[in-house]
Amino acid sequence: MSEAVGAENAQNNAPAAESVGPGQMLRQARTGQDVPLEALAATLKVPVEKLQALEDEDWQALPDVVFARSLTMSVCRNLRIPAQPILDLLPQQQSARLNARPSINEPVRDRAVPSALTPSAGPLGRRLALLSVLLLAGAALAYAAWQWQQGQEESAEGASVAAAPASPSSSSSFFSAAAPEADQPLFAPGQVPADAPLDSDEAGAAAGQGAAVAPAPQASAQTDASAASVAEAPAAAAGGTPALRLRATGEVWVQVRDADGSLVVEKILKAGEVVDATARRPLSVVLGKADVTEVEIDGAPFDVLAKARDNVARFEVK
Repeated sequence: MSEAVGAENAQNNAPAAESVGPGQMLRQARTGQDVPLEALAATLKVPVEKLQALEDEDWQALPDVVFARSLTMSVCRNLRIPAQPILDLLPQQQSARLNARPSINEPVRDRAVPSALTPSAGPLGRRLALLSVLLLAGAALAYAAWQWQQGQEESAEGASVAAAPASPSSSSSFFSAAAPEADQPLFAPGQVPADAPLDSDEAGAAAGQGAAVAPAPQASAQTDASAASVAEAPAAAAGGTPALRLRATGEVWVQVRDADGSLVVEKILKAGEVVDATARRPLSVVLGKADVTEVEIDGAPFDVLAKARDNVARFEVK
């Protein structure tokens, strides 16, 4: 009787021993060595949840079979136990859930959303895609037509401006409104004071301009307008004393505008260069470097440093 009971118990214990899974074997090995789960996770540098899922044989919580096998080998190596018996008990195929999740090494083109133009999109998808293409093409054509119309309107405006006759007043204000170039004289013929010194380049440019203007008999209307502009200059210019005289002791940028806001002088003065300006007052003056500029107003010295801020002076000649 006792022998029969012992045989029955042996048969009942045999399936239990055989039913030990890989996760249970790993847990027994870890607890047998008194290694906490958190310490093992920190050593392997993996989340505690992954180790817990491996010991619980929760394959759905693991990314894939390759990860489970690699983690098992790392645990066995750390615990110094044979890995092959446990690896033989691991699942050999991907689960349905893990197959649905894209792998980190999967090409991007395989994860892309199918295009609406593919046959699998169906007739409705293809119609929507074709409608979208037509709408985009129509918008592009409308924008191109609008651009063409704008260009035609600008061309018509340019032609009308070019066909309009020039008024005499525009020629009279030419010398006061146009900004002088670096190789041209600062003033029109007849506006340069008699005592204003000129360097060789400015003298040559003034002589060349005078030679170019003199032989033109057709420009009588412009000559009369220039004479009228010169007549409007203050009486101080006729007396030989300019309204404003700038003398540079170093390189400095200067700008002078008249009462109408027209540009009279704008250039970079070299050391020793002198510029005189006489136009309708008040004159607005800007000096880029006040400490290297000497200023005279109506022949009297002017303290330009008192008007300077951060070495830039701005003042008016009234």
